Amino acid sequence: MTPAPDSATEGSTDEAPGADSENQLGLSLQTADVLAGLFGVLFAVTALAFLIYIHKQRSQNTRPDSHPKPNVIYTAATTDENAV
Repeated sequence: MTPAPDSATEGSTDEAPGADSENQLGLSLQTADVLAGLFGVLFAVTALAFLIYIHKQRSQNTRPDSHPKPNVIYTAATTDENAV
């Protein structure tokens, strides 16, 4: 009988041949879950900050004595053609 080559004995561990790729897949799923969670938290904080900003802007711009007519920035200039 001839002894088995060294490479044959190295592969005889307790893990299955695809266990390394399964470990990498599990690690990448964990990383993806962490990134998805962080993205969700970032989105929630951004949405909350935006809602607070809208609330502050609305409370600053509402006046108790507001007129039904909106503020007019542009008024038409009078021309000499209209004056007779």
